[in-house]
Amino acid sequence: MKPKYKKALVELLHKIGYETCMVGDGSNDNEALRAADVGISLRNTESGLAAHFHSKTNDIKSVPVILNEGRTALAQYLTILMFTACYSVLAMVAETMMYSCLYELSEAEWIYIDLFLVMSIDLMLGYSESRKTIATSRRSRSFFNTTRLFSMFCFLIVCIAVQVGLIYYLKEQIWYEHVPTSFEELTEGSMESTYIFFLIIFQLTFPAIVYTMETEPVYKNTFMLILLAVLYVINAYLDLFSASWINDIFEFDVSPSIWFRVQILLFALANLIVNILVELVFIFYRSRR
Repeated sequence: MKPKYKKALVELLHKIGYETCMVGDGSNDNEALRAADVGISLRNTESGLAAHFHSKTNDIKSVPVILNEGRTALAQYLTILMFTACYSVLAMVAETMMYSCLYELSEAEWIYIDLFLVMSIDLMLGYSESRKTIATSRRSRSFFNTTRLFSMFCFLIVCIAVQVGLIYYLKEQIWYEHVPTSFEELTEGSMESTYIFFLIIFQLTFPAIVYTMETEPVYKNTFMLILLAVLYVINAYLDLFSASWINDIFEFDVSPSIWFRVQILLFALANLIVNILVELVFIFYRSRR
């Protein structure tokens, strides 16, 4: 086939709504490679100047590899975007609840959340490997997808409900003491801010688990698995056994009841289980479409 006919065929496929991939092994394929959505040149050929990708082998085995890697990159991008969106909303809601009680999280607590927890999860999400097989259905490329937005909405509703429930449950405890404060001077180091902090540092790890189930599960990402294990150990230590000097730095006002501290872990675990079950429903719905 002449070069102009190859290009014409690619353009015709575009007009009828197809996305095209062209594999070339010579300079006569350059026009079609340039016109295609994905152009792949075989190794050591003249088509390399016009192609988007260069194959290490002289056959078309690289096509499913590129498709797989491309979908993985898209999935990682959307997962990181959803994680960032969830973090922003959960942090805003937590701080709003604190302001309504005339309290606020301390600077040390925000530093731990922003620099240690959120940044490390963002980095490790990028280490997800691609799947060994290609899914039969293509993932939506738009973040503003109805199913995806509704999934994230349900995730946030569950997390916010647990936060609100924790505040009301805390105030029902016989050892709870309300610290008087005013709008002119918000108080750091209250019981409300302490236990909202203990809850939210667990909640912020949940998107890394929930939103990777449909692509490559978190247990196959070694770096993320190690990070989550370290974060959960540190978070549990802060909740259950934090030393007095740590309490002073973070301005914690801890409960005298060890059972209540254990219940914070149970709150977080129940929160995660519900989020996973809700996301499984959405995954099942998308697979049937």
